[in-house]
Formats: sequence, structure tokens, C-alpha cells
Amino acid sequence: AYLLSEDMPNLLRQANILVGLEGEDRCMGYVFRARAMMWLGDLDQALNDANAALAIKPDEDSYSMRAEVSWARGDLARAAADYTASLRLDSAQPDRLEMRASVYEEQGLTEAAEADRQSAIALRRPTQPVPAQVAPSWPGASVAPTQWPSPYIAPSIQRQGCPSCLAEAL
Repeated sequence: AYLLSEDMPNLLRQANILVGLEGEDRCMGYVFRARAMMWLGDLDQALNDANAALAIKPDEDSYSMRAEVSWARGDLARAAADYTASLRLDSAQPDRLEMRASVYEEQGLTEAAEADRQSAIALRRPTQPVPAQVAPSWPGASVAPTQWPSPYIAPSIQRQGCPSCLAEAL
């Protein structure tokens, strides 16, 4: 999910509360705070928070966050390595594959970038019908869920837009 700029002050408040807790909550707090600090332009603090999250729990989200911060800092080798570590832990992440592909492109590794993009496309193809209970319920949503090109975004959102639903779907 992508956050809007107006969400950042609230995210930072919540992150600071979570950092004061223990275990996974603390780890998630560091990840959230790293994202907020990156948005605020404090890349040094963002990197410190991403590293703190990894020290608590080296999971796919922590690696991905440090990859984003490293990329923003221009450390493409670290970004690629962290996206790779994240994908080793959870390979079914098309967004992370696309992000790593972009890092690879910046490194001049066009074949690796294309391979990641093709893998991301393959992951986004539905392998099974989307359950009917996730069918859109707003007016004008007439496409059956099993015909959606992505299990996450209905075609009526993609084509016509649904202002109240679009941000939630993405």
C-alpha cells in the first residue's frame, strides 16, 4: 500500500509508539519510522531505523525497507542485495521484483531487470478464480471477479476510477 503525504505525520506518531514496545511491534515501528523519515528526507535516520528493524527481525519487510532507503541514498549494490534477501524470504512479491528490476536497470544489468519484470508479470496473473466475496460493491462494478486481470484491482477501478476505492485497492 502506498501512503499519501498527509498520512506521514500520523505514521510517524504511530511508529514512535511502536518503537517503544517489544518484539515484532517494535520492529514494525522501526520499519514505519524508516518510511516516514525517508519521506521527510532524513535518509541517515531512515537507514538507522531500517537497520534497527533488521536487528530485531530480519524478515522480508525489514530487508525491503532497507533496500528502499539504500536505493534512495544511491547505494545500488546494497539495495539490490536487500531486495534479493527480501525475495528469498517471500518470493511471491511482484512489487519487490519490479523495484529490484529498477535497481538492476540503474546498475546497467538490463537482462536481470527484464527477468525480474517478467517474473513480476507472471506473479500478477491470476492462477485461480478470485473469490466472489471480494467482488466490488460500488455502483457500476459489473465485471465478474474471475475476469479481473489482477486479484487485487477490479477493471472498473482501472478503467473508470473509483475515487473512494482506488487508494484502498492500491
